[in-house]
Amino acid sequence: MDKNQAVEGPAGRYPLNQGAATDFEKAIHGRKRNLQQNMLPLRRSHSRVEALVNVYIFWRSDGREDVATVKNLSFSGLFIETEKSKDPGDAAELHFLVQEGQIRAEAVVRRANPGQGLGLRLMAVDNNDRPRLSELMNRLRREPGNAEVPISLWNIE
Repeated sequence: MDKNQAVEGPAGRYPLNQGAATDFEKAIHGRKRNLQQNMLPLRRSHSRVEALVNVYIFWRSDGREDVATVKNLSFSGLFIETEKSKDPGDAAELHFLVQEGQIRAEAVVRRANPGQGLGLRLMAVDNNDRPRLSELMNRLRREPGNAEVPISLWNIE
């Protein structure tokens, strides 16, 4: 760092204290390394919104059919409450039963919690149904007491 380095402020230029700046750079460098070591990789590409109101989905996989309740939803996946179990990697055809209209999607089971439900990754949403999926997400965000769940919270298992 140059001894004569300064920053421009609203009232003119201010000289930087070289010793303080050097100490700051040393401290930040160590913290950056520590933060990188402690960070979990992000597993989700979109934040999820809780479905505090009843959102139902009809789903079909390998000839088995069920109607389930959506617990949370994002543009890349959802979690449904169902007693039926599927193996991770199994494909599923989804039909949302919502006031926004027809929303069809193809998904893959990412996680199975026996007795609780399935985590599904959306692989394809019909182009005509994407605006309705967006409307559904917006409606869920507006529900009293509902807020998007930050991505970082979903990385903790």
